[in-house]
Amino acid sequence: MSVYLYGAWQYVGSVRGSRSGQEASLRVDAYDGSGYIQVNGRFEGDRFSGTYLVVAYGSGSTTANLSLRRGQTSPGTLAIPSEPGQVLQKLWESLK
Repeated sequence: MSVYLYGAWQYVGSVRGSRSGQEASLRVDAYDGSGYIQVNGRFEGDRFSGTYLVVAYGSGSTTANLSLRRGQTSPGTLAIPSEPGQVLQKLWESLK
């Protein structure tokens, strides 16, 4: 899966998830096994709202609210708003 961080798409790892009605969850495991992102939420029209948890093994974790809106993206990608994207970028940098 690729994530949009600081104006560029970056590959972060494999994805698995599930959906039941409007409820959905997904987990992206880092390609090097050093952490993961867990997203849980609900679809409402062209929006998805919920929470995400970023875990960096050995460095800690962070949780935040997440609100996405359907837009023009490539299949298999997740566009994260700039503020959460900055948090993710800092955590992914600590994974390297």
